[in-house]
Amino acid sequence: MKYDNQKILLLILVGLLVFSTIVAFIMGTSSNKTPTKEKEEEKEPIVTPTLKKEIVRLDDTDKIFAIQDVITNFYIELSNSKENAILLLDKNFKSKYSIDENNINNYINQTSENVNFIVEGVYYNKDSNMTYYFIKGYTIDKTTEEKLNYTNNLYYLLKVDMENNYTIMPLKNIENLEEYAKDYYLNRIYIDNETSFVIKEISDVNKLNSYINNYKNLMYIDSNKAYNMLNDLTKSKYPDLNSFMNDRDNIASRLFDKFDTIDVKEENNMIIYNIKNNNNDSIIITEEYPNDYKIDFNFFEITE
Repeated sequence: MKYDNQKILLLILVGLLVFSTIVAFIMGTSSNKTPTKEKEEEKEPIVTPTLKKEIVRLDDTDKIFAIQDVITNFYIELSNSKENAILLLDKNFKSKYSIDENNINNYINQTSENVNFIVEGVYYNKDSNMTYYFIKGYTIDKTTEEKLNYTNNLYYLLKVDMENNYTIMPLKNIENLEEYAKDYYLNRIYIDNETSFVIKEISDVNKLNSYINNYKNLMYIDSNKAYNMLNDLTKSKYPDLNSFMNDRDNIASRLFDKFDTIDVKEENNMIIYNIKNNNNDSIIITEEYPNDYKIDFNFFEITE
């Protein structure tokens, strides 16, 4: 009988030991999970870079004008401080050509502080958070009151990373910008400066002012380009380029940049701006893409 009591007592002790071990294990497991969960919740989400190959033409006015500002500011920096301008260049480009203050003008034309870069067209990789902007444009450089310097057919690649920092690279020997962009190898990029690509909202008034003033300049520095920017209605009034050139002073004096009314409509995927002043003079700008437009006006005093 005594033996049986000892046996029962031993079984109870063993049972208590097993039970306490299980409870300790469960509590230990539970306490280990809580900090891990909290630690996981504290981690910042990892953003996966997207870099898509689809290349389309950019039709965003605000971005087009932001690109103009970036390239214009680069030229201004080049005029004031070549050292600062070089910091904005793509590091692979700098390395490949050993770019320094002594040779940078072999690759990029020298300008003054009074320079403007005008975009003619931009292609980019849509829906990516690391963006390649392939750019065609020209500079108008007002060195003096009487003289405008003009450099046509300039090409640039603007790379913008996930933090919205950018770097610039000049491009050469481009025959077709769209095809060049489609064939270009897009890769993950690391930009080693903190200069931000700033996009601001551009009003219709500011955009149209830019178009008209730029057109006035083109009439004198690239008359053929300006002549071919005339829409059919106005172009038919000038039988050839020479008759247009003979009338430039008259046109320039009549092209106004103070607007009384602006009527806007969309037609055939184009935006048509009908601008009038208080004399009821009219300028009609038909825009296919930002900075890609035709112009009409209702005053024709053609010089013979």
